[in-house]
Amino acid sequence: MQDLLTQPHLQTVYHRALRRLGRTGSPEESGEVDQELLDALARELCADRRVPDGLRREVLRELVGPTPGGLQALAWLCRNQPVEAGVAMSFVAGLSAGDPTPDALDPREAVEALESLMRAMEASRSGRLGVVVRLLGSTLFSEAGRSAGLKRVVGGPWLTPGDRRTLVEWALGLDVADEIAASFSHSIPQAPVSLARTALPCLVDQGEDLAGVVRSVVANAASWADPRPLLQGLLDLLERSGSELQPALRRQALDLCRRHKEALLRRRAYQLAASTEGPDFLQEALRDRDFGVRSWALSRLNRSKTQD
Repeated sequence: MQDLLTQPHLQTVYHRALRRLGRTGSPEESGEVDQELLDALARELCADRRVPDGLRREVLRELVGPTPGGLQALAWLCRNQPVEAGVAMSFVAGLSAGDPTPDALDPREAVEALESLMRAMEASRSGRLGVVVRLLGSTLFSEAGRSAGLKRVVGGPWLTPGDRRTLVEWALGLDVADEIAASFSHSIPQAPVSLARTALPCLVDQGEDLAGVVRSVVANAASWADPRPLLQGLLDLLERSGSELQPALRRQALDLCRRHKEALLRRRAYQLAASTEGPDFLQEALRDRDFGVRSWALSRLNRSKTQD
């Protein structure tokens, strides 16, 4: 690796990687290249269009690893040369699940990585679902990247309708590990809680009855350890398709969100209710226990009076 980094085409990439990390120096002066620098090199090399593809390919093969940049290195290789499905499966099997790292991939980067690894899986339908859940559950995707990735895969051509449904159920926290493991021999991570917000509308998009989904959330939200993403997804559904619901069911869903302890969630529920059910909800918001919610409601009421 040290010999490769001294090549003229890579000098700019190397210095950009150092600046990304707040460091200075040169390949000749530095000692062993650490993992943090390898990750930064991979990210800069994937972004630099001036390095010849042959050299880029040679270096990126050395930079593939369980880091955001290491994943981008593999993704670039998947887009630019044949990569066997087993390589993609082995790579994701080694990823850690958990909270995103501070430099985790943003939505554009996450979608690009998912699309690239799905390209490697083109010759093997078996295991695609496992690759997706291992990526979405990994520390390498930011929360926004996970959401964007889930939407892209659910709307993409890579999975069967049954596998798309299983993916959405996994994202909602349902126990479908056995179904995924049937074609994927590695462990299945628990879905990140934040994915429930994206997954709920996706469930309706997959053909599930809107009213049935809303009733299920209203009935079962209390059993969730952290229902906030689920309730945000419920409000997304109401904002998008609430007019298709019976008023009583829509009101039940709004009331569920207005009773939650998080002020921002209650404020959004009041805002939506005031738009769909009537301005009386602004008066109710004036009695909310949170000062910020009350201030918002008062501002809305004063603005309405001024417009009148």
